[in-house]
Amino acid sequence: MNDLISVVIPTYNRKDKLPACIQSVLAQTYANLEVIVVDDASTDGTQHLFDAPGDPRVHYVRYEQNRGACYARNLGAQHARGSILAFQDSDDLWHTDKLQKQYDLLMATGAEAKNAKKAAKEEKAEE
Repeated sequence: MNDLISVVIPTYNRKDKLPACIQSVLAQTYANLEVIVVDDASTDGTQHLFDAPGDPRVHYVRYEQNRGACYARNLGAQHARGSILAFQDSDDLWHTDKLQKQYDLLMATGAEAKNAKKAAKEEKAEE
């Protein structure tokens, strides 16, 4: 089975663009993925996009005070369950084979892929 890829999408006031962004991830030919949307205290009603149950691969996390995109990315990485992280801006759309191509290249080159939490634990153990 292929590795789980966690796609982190930080967002701030992109309620109108976010649904298409998320859909472009869910439509990937590489299907073993989860999407973590981190709302950086949007004021445009972004949180209401997640009121009704949706695709179980999509997880929503919200900051109550705006912290900035770098904090949102880090929070998303902390919530990730996958062994590979991918980041997407909330106003971007992906081609349907983007993750498959990147995964294949990662596997073909023998590059080391680590979950951010696992890497941090390993670094701490080495100290």
